[in-house]
Amino acid sequence: MAQLTQYKKFLKKIANGLTMSDVGSLKFLCHDKVDGAALDRVPNSEALELFKLFQQKRIISENNLTCLRDLLKQIQRIDLVQIIPDEFCQQSSDVEVASPYRVLLKSLADGLTTRDISQFTFLLGIEDGIAEKLTNGEKFLIYLERTGKLSENNFTDLKNMLDDDRKDLVEKIKEFSDNKAPIHISPGRDLCYSMQQPHVIIINNQTFEDETEEGNALSEREGSDIDLTNLTEFFEELNLPVEIYENLKSHQIYDAMVKANEEINKGNFSSFICFIMSHGENGKIYGSDSKYVKIKEDIIHLFKEANCPALKGKPKLFFIQACRDRTPAEENGMFRRNADPDEAHFLLGYSTAP
Repeated sequence: MAQLTQYKKFLKKIANGLTMSDVGSLKFLCHDKVDGAALDRVPNSEALELFKLFQQKRIISENNLTCLRDLLKQIQRIDLVQIIPDEFCQQSSDVEVASPYRVLLKSLADGLTTRDISQFTFLLGIEDGIAEKLTNGEKFLIYLERTGKLSENNFTDLKNMLDDDRKDLVEKIKEFSDNKAPIHISPGRDLCYSMQQPHVIIINNQTFEDETEEGNALSEREGSDIDLTNLTEFFEELNLPVEIYENLKSHQIYDAMVKANEEINKGNFSSFICFIMSHGENGKIYGSDSKYVKIKEDIIHLFKEANCPALKGKPKLFFIQACRDRTPAEENGMFRRNADPDEAHFLLGYSTAP
């Protein structure tokens, strides 16, 4: 309890020391790890609200302020870094909240002048109503990302705009691109995936309403809350943020997958890990409304290379726990055939106890 009280005092003291510009910079650095819409809902005047969001995303906790300390260093607030005692930063973090790509964008944003931004909005033909909201480099670069003109693997539009008058910033982009570590495959050794920054979601449906199309009532999945707790604790030990959904209807399952797709495509994730625990059969998973979502067509399809280019060549891991009230065990082969993807870099694990 004493440590929790101290933790809250430190957060309040840090929040009081942050300017609105500082809060905006922290939000900017976290765009790869936190949903942009959630960040947009936090006013730059409310630093404590941002810290609450960080807690929800497990970026900070009462036992670990390492990521916050690193973020404060990135925005050059060393005075606030010194407020955080070392005992709150004992746990190392395998997750880079601010990826090298995001750090580069922060450096570029800090280097852009008001005159630069005005010229670039003119060159891009951005409407006045939108252009007037792009008041600094961070907002301008986020606009480029959201409109598909900028990503970790695509600096073409930005370099074209910078090339005439801001070759100093072009050089920073070149240095970043040159320093991106190439993948070397040693003879006789398998290629290993990087799993340091996965996007992880867990969907747990425990209770069900109505009946299926066949008129069957789906029973409550007793014990699934224990599975959820175990999974959550596992990822907490790895200091990895997890998005958790419970008792989603069929359309909400699909919406959650679309949201994950959008977050991954604008982020810098090393992989995608998805757990779905519900009732299911024959390549389908049931929502809490007893209506189904097709695993292959509705879920897997969203993360294929054509629809999720950010995960090209990266692992997509799906673990499906599909309890089946009435489907016999011998139909497990049909379940797999109707769900398995036909593309590389996917792993589907099934637990389909009859």
